[in-house]
Amino acid sequence: MFIGFVALYSLYQFEIIGKTTFSSGAFAIILNFINTAVAKYSYDYSYTKSNKIFMMFTLGGMFLRLIFLLVTILILLMFLNIDKYAFILIFFMFYFVLLIFEIIQYKTKVAKAVIDDER
Repeated sequence: MFIGFVALYSLYQFEIIGKTTFSSGAFAIILNFINTAVAKYSYDYSYTKSNKIFMMFTLGGMFLRLIFLLVTILILLMFLNIDKYAFILIFFMFYFVLLIFEIIQYKTKVAKAVIDDER
């Protein structure tokens, strides 16, 4: 995340991209960071709870996060002067990369718990 923002800022400083493209990318990165932070918090909170609470926080949280992203993206695209194509491209690039990191984090946490249970 930080590396992506630094790369975006460097492109802006070297005048490879304009201010509109930079702000589009910054909004996309910030939106994805909020999404990932909420996902990590809800997973960490519900991991040790009962199955019902875990499913409610994980699946319900996913639904709420997707609704939040949809509404926020629509507001950003409709009311702000940003480069729509750059925003969508950067948003999806970061979304899928961070989604892969979320899955890897969940998998390693579960694998660690299984190893700890076997001991």
